Amino acid sequence: MQKSRHEITSIQCIDYALTKHAALRTQQRGINPDHIEKVIQYGRNESVRGAEIFAIGDKEVNEYLNYGIDLSKFKGIIIVCSHDGSIITAYRSTSMKTLRSHDGNFNRKSYGYIN
Repeated sequence: MQKSRHEITSIQCIDYALTKHAALRTQQRGINPDHIEKVIQYGRNESVRGAEIFAIGDKEVNEYLNYGIDLSKFKGIIIVCSHDGSIITAYRSTSMKTLRSHDGNFNRKSYGYIN
């Protein structure tokens, strides 16, 4: 059974409420609600300075491809949620270095993976 990430994460982004800034940036960057949903559902997760960051990189694309889920069109999308659950911004990046914690590791929470 597959669990959705937004059901378990401490910061809820269930309704995908975007700030004015996020609405403008997602439009400018061609990131639509489906992209946001998939990144929150399947992406890695990191808490950084009070924000919850979700991202899909090579690891997620390769991992979910084993289960028949193609995330390649979402690769590099990063979603930043505030402590109240609203989406602050969204952008694309080829580097996942911004998601590393102080010890250099990614926070790869187990929710969202297929069991």
